[in-house]
Amino acid sequence: QGSQDNRFPIAYVYLPYENNGKFYASGVDFSSQYRVKSSMGTFGVNFDGALVVTHGYQYVGGSKVSDLGKYKDFGATPRWRHSLSGSWSTGMFDAVLTNNYTHSYDDYTDPAAVNTTDYPAQRTVKAYVTWDAQFGIKPTKSLTLTAGIKNLLDQDPSSSRNSLNFQTGYDA
Repeated sequence: QGSQDNRFPIAYVYLPYENNGKFYASGVDFSSQYRVKSSMGTFGVNFDGALVVTHGYQYVGGSKVSDLGKYKDFGATPRWRHSLSGSWSTGMFDAVLTNNYTHSYDDYTDPAAVNTTDYPAQRTVKAYVTWDAQFGIKPTKSLTLTAGIKNLLDQDPSSSRNSLNFQTGYDA
């Protein structure tokens, strides 16, 4: 019931939150492992990858928006990512070397800056590759010590003109 004062006929407005947008995604995950024992220890290879086939969102009353390989409202979704590891273990020692890969995608575009000569309308964020290393020792049956280095070669992330997050110059 509204207010009894004619100057203010509405008492309140009830606006509950509703999640009316849609999100869609599909893809294929790949995983494989192989181990072999030899006189020098056990060697292994592990592969995990993801191929994204569709990815995007749709606001109420709007058309579907694909962010697959392109920077949109919520960032970009690369088409391919993988992690490939090689491992070795013998006795109480083990070591792992891992390659991480993220495919390239179309960069963020600021519509207000596209018309300038030094700001191209289309730009690609290059693929990002890092290597991780890990070494472990198990001196007793109940104690394992592991040390690792992420981004072993200290690779900088691929350059991006994204300035929407707390990090500027690359896509956080």
